[in-house]
Amino acid sequence: MKKLLAAGIMLAFTSLNAQMLSFGLRGGVQRISNEGSENYPAIGLFATAKPPLINAGFQISADYFGKKSEIAIGFCERKTKILALDASLFYNVHIPTTPLTLYFGIGGGIQSWTTEVKGFECGNSKDTDNHTDVHALLGTRVKPPLSPVGAVFELKYSKVFLEDDNLNDLGFMGGLYFGF
Repeated sequence: MKKLLAAGIMLAFTSLNAQMLSFGLRGGVQRISNEGSENYPAIGLFATAKPPLINAGFQISADYFGKKSEIAIGFCERKTKILALDASLFYNVHIPTTPLTLYFGIGGGIQSWTTEVKGFECGNSKDTDNHTDVHALLGTRVKPPLSPVGAVFELKYSKVFLEDDNLNDLGFMGGLYFGF
């Protein structure tokens, strides 16, 4: 009977402290590099699902990053908009006696790129492409005990596969999440 009571208390504490489903909003910067490097401001939404008593889970995310820039030829302007839809598997490592949880993940997704060029000397053009990516995540979640709200910070490296070349994408995002 005592063993059953102890197991019940442990399960109750674990279920109070472990969040099985969470949703969040984040912002940050994406650095896309090929021959040159450009920084893009980014904003995104994410959701995670994690079974109780298991340190692994699943995350889906939708991130938008875009930038407006001048082109050196004439009076031209280029707008680049990127929508990244990703799915990841992650593994959590909780640091004892702290509100910190580190996580590591891998996954893949699709990126939809829209590039629009407008200007006096270059005319108007619009190009849309979809590209696949694979990525690795390293992040931390900070959540006070028994609180449904926490903070998340994530570093994400992606390899984006283009038709004739590949891009490297390194992003740093931070935000808030609500879990239950």
